[in-house]
Amino acid sequence: MKFLAACLTLVGVSPWTVNALPSPEDLSVLAYRAWDFRFLSEAPPVCNSSVNNIQYSILHYSGAKSRDCQALNIAEFNSTNVKSISWKSPSEEDRYDLCMFSSPDCSGGETGLLGSITNGWDVCYLYNGFEAWTIVPNGNPCVPVAGGDDEGKK
Repeated sequence: MKFLAACLTLVGVSPWTVNALPSPEDLSVLAYRAWDFRFLSEAPPVCNSSVNNIQYSILHYSGAKSRDCQALNIAEFNSTNVKSISWKSPSEEDRYDLCMFSSPDCSGGETGLLGSITNGWDVCYLYNGFEAWTIVPNGNPCVPVAGGDDEGKK
């Protein structure tokens, strides 16, 4: 028993075991993602919908659940450089839709909705000047029905 304790202590303090542990930043690549959203600096024909276009990525978001209204933070990037977007939510069981709004607070109802991507996948979608976005479960409305509770409905 003392031998086992000594071995565990030796392994626990060995410098090579510490170096083998991934950093918290590295662990983020292992996180489950139900959707992936990128702002791209190129549009077709330079942006090719048959490849990932990661070299044109200006800003990136990803997640595993819905998101309420997210205003574009122009302090993070220059929106005049955005030419297209990439939206990927390929899972049939856990698909999400991207909703794009003309105002930074997602107001304006149907009039404020500039577009949505509901098929789970669109690369090199031309940027339409939206100022805010939301993520909703596939099939849910981008603009909630007044007085209705659409949470969880498909």
